[in-house]
Amino acid sequence: QDALLDSMIEGVVLLDETGGIEHCNPAFARLAGTPSDLRGRRLDEAIPGSGLDDLAARTRQHGRIVNHAVEVATGDRRVLQVN
Repeated sequence: QDALLDSMIEGVVLLDETGGIEHCNPAFARLAGTPSDLRGRRLDEAIPGSGLDDLAARTRQHGRIVNHAVEVATGDRRVLQVN
């Protein structure tokens, strides 16, 4: 599973049932400007101020989130599209 996710050009992050990062692929790390090993960390810990923890909680509650933009402060302005 990790090899498949790691080969994708889209950024992918998998969360466990508590919202902790289980896996993120290299594309996500590049896009978010984070280290590639974020296992066990929370999204807002990995990307402070992003609001991704709240977004993940809403996704668990409602089942899915479509077309939500998140701005990431990485030195240069980046906006991640969350689906």
